[in-house]
Amino acid sequence: MSKTKVSIGHVFKTIVWPRRKHLLIGLILIIISRLAGLVLPGASKFLIDDVIPNSNMEMLKLLLMAVAAAILVQAATSFALTQILSVEAQNLISQLRVKVQAHIIKLPVRFFDNTKTGELVSRIMTDVEGVRNIVGTGLAQLFGGVLTSVICLILLISISPLMTVYVLVPVAVFGFISLKAFGKI
Repeated sequence: MSKTKVSIGHVFKTIVWPRRKHLLIGLILIIISRLAGLVLPGASKFLIDDVIPNSNMEMLKLLLMAVAAAILVQAATSFALTQILSVEAQNLISQLRVKVQAHIIKLPVRFFDNTKTGELVSRIMTDVEGVRNIVGTGLAQLFGGVLTSVICLILLISISPLMTVYVLVPVAVFGFISLKAFGKI
């Protein structure tokens, strides 16, 4: 088989752009899910600062309803995200497998003489699995993780910039050491 280089622009034009509606819905769902996920940590502030010292049962009920609603929103968006993006990714994978198989059938007989059957089947079945990370939930999870990190960083800086630096410096050092260690491995 000939190995051709595929550019990011080509991948974007042929794989991502035709599925932009599904991906946009997925990104909106992941934003909603991540914002709902921040309700529970935020609720602990109100619980400790307002509810417990004042024995405010009304606020406790409101806080519990807000947390329950956030959990329901998070569950619903996660389910919808999985359904929308996983189905689209599976559809794309099946289309790509058909294209790969059609290409392989047109190859000359000498190719099949020089290639093991198991290797060929493995390539047909697994080579297209990488698009699951682009169209499936992988891209949405990456975006959601980055979004959550940025929101939390902004919140930490607004609470205490000095404490944020105290936390980020060891994390950055650990990240640098990990990159070097994994580079050697």
